[in-house]
Amino acid sequence: MKKYFKPVLTALLFLGIGFVVWRFSSSPIPSAHLDLAEEPTKENSAQTNSTFQTIIVGSTTLTPEDFQWELGTQLNSPGLDGVPEFAKTEAPGTPPTTNNGPSEKIADSPGLQELAMTTVIERKILYQYIASPAVAFDLSNPALFTACLETLNQTIASGGSYFASPQSKERLKAKLCEQSVIEQFLEQNILSSIIVTPTEIALYYRLHEKDFNKPLRMVFRQIVLANEATAKEIRHQTKKANFAQLAEKHSIAPEASNGGMIGPFSREQLPSLFDGTYTMEIGEITGVIKSDYGFHIIMPIERIPAHHETVSAATPKIRAELLRTKKLSAYQAFLNKAMNVISVTSPNSGVF
Repeated sequence: MKKYFKPVLTALLFLGIGFVVWRFSSSPIPSAHLDLAEEPTKENSAQTNSTFQTIIVGSTTLTPEDFQWELGTQLNSPGLDGVPEFAKTEAPGTPPTTNNGPSEKIADSPGLQELAMTTVIERKILYQYIASPAVAFDLSNPALFTACLETLNQTIASGGSYFASPQSKERLKAKLCEQSVIEQFLEQNILSSIIVTPTEIALYYRLHEKDFNKPLRMVFRQIVLANEATAKEIRHQTKKANFAQLAEKHSIAPEASNGGMIGPFSREQLPSLFDGTYTMEIGEITGVIKSDYGFHIIMPIERIPAHHETVSAATPKIRAELLRTKKLSAYQAFLNKAMNVISVTSPNSGVF
């Protein structure tokens, strides 16, 4: 079975790239291995139903506690997920949700647990490869760690109790600085030379021209309440002039901080509860609409007619997408090189 472990790990690591987004930021690391095993904290003690195992990446031994901490970090501070920005798959204008954060059982999700393992293993592989004789990137320059030290202090100051313990601070320091070094290496040696030419943009537009037929889209404000009685009470108070203020004050949806504004979205992008709003007048307000998410009050605020987007108008988006694709391809190739140099083993299973 051992001969199958490395292909499986390779697939797992590449799959993880599509889920996350490296936010490389900023503190010097004494070595590539920080043995920081600690007892689960109160914050993550409930997250015990995991399949984490000990993994040895080059000179670093990663314990189940290391993976558990990474999972806790992703749940407590999503901005620290630690994946390449160009690997982000969620496009601007994603249809709205009404969740106010992860559910209590989200930490038990096998997908999130695999993502936590993938993120740590991938980071350790790349960091050790960059420091290895195969690459010989000079890590003795203190300037490499200036940004991550600043981010470390900012994160600890604003991160609440999850980063309060000395062990958690050390883990955070290693995470941020490894990410920062990887980001700087990639930018200096791989990503900075990637360009998108006008010919590539024109070809992409021709091959995807149907995608630039834009249907009617609308921008809305919505107020989402948890129970019907409250929703009806708020609806009686709601007018066009005070809608944004009431949304910010009362709505349980994520966009409440932006006055409940969502969009622009086409009819196909939104749940069926929005169907009737596409024929409403701008500024007209619905009654209370029940859905699986709660009780909604909706007001259209802008109508964008159907149209065909020209190549000139589409160029910035096409360039960004082609650049992202090229960077992701280059990153995957570099990761593959690193995986051929830095060994990944498990005490239970042997060589991956």
